[in-house]
Amino acid sequence: YGAGDYPENLLPFINDLNQVDDLKGLKFSVIGLGDTSYDTYNLAGRNLEQLLISKGAECTAPRLELNILDEELPEDTA
Repeated sequence: YGAGDYPENLLPFINDLNQVDDLKGLKFSVIGLGDTSYDTYNLAGRNLEQLLISKGAECTAPRLELNILDEELPEDTA
């Protein structure tokens, strides 16, 4: 979205995360959808993962980065 920015519909979630100091006990994984023709490919997903980790959450699976140029139906791949 944009140049690695969070999508508008994700901003309330990001704002809520920024209000919390301790997410220990929370387990998560991130799936990002991007376009490899941009140098900020999947930056929002990477930033979200780092935000969660910095607050003590545990990543349970490697981040999945989908390239919109390679995926006919990215929802199915995810």
